[in-house]
Amino acid sequence: SLSYPLKCTLEKLECHFTWDLGCNKNELVHHYNLLGYIQQTLGFNTEALKYLHKAESVMQGAKEAGVWLQVNKANLAWVYFFMGEMDKSKGYLEEVERLQGMHPAPPGCALHPEVSGENGWTLVKFNKSKKRQAIYYFKMALKSEPERKEWHKGLAIAMSKDLNDLMTVRKGRLWLGNPLSCLRRLSDMIPIVSK
Repeated sequence: SLSYPLKCTLEKLECHFTWDLGCNKNELVHHYNLLGYIQQTLGFNTEALKYLHKAESVMQGAKEAGVWLQVNKANLAWVYFFMGEMDKSKGYLEEVERLQGMHPAPPGCALHPEVSGENGWTLVKFNKSKKRQAIYYFKMALKSEPERKEWHKGLAIAMSKDLNDLMTVRKGRLWLGNPLSCLRRLSDMIPIVSK
């Protein structure tokens, strides 16, 4: 077939399609929600709705779907609000409230850890100037899920965004604080993988 030589040539390229990125539902949902937000801020409400509905369809059947839908439905409520469709916006708001009742935040936490973690990852990836907020949300997620690798990884990344956060002076001594201990804890949790 004529497509075989072309495919062999394409496989030699360096791009997203050849980097073996893998694909998991968490990342797809995160990216679709973020793309929905970006499209709406650019004024493309119809495109925003398409991405947000794609995120919703990816979530179907996932065990965390009820929690993930809280963020997604809140995004939909905002897009419909900006479009002037107040009844649809209010309907999505009611769905968010229902989902929050079904999947409440653990005691002592303002948000469900999935929502806190999603917020943290969005801030780390999208708005580097809000890293302190990202740190706060990852710490909040870790408060109720202290063994969750994803939250430790996010916290380590957020804390390492600025070298000044890694090295501070306390009482005249260089102090390498939480970021390094966070990285050590994360490395202890992740098994060594060889290629």
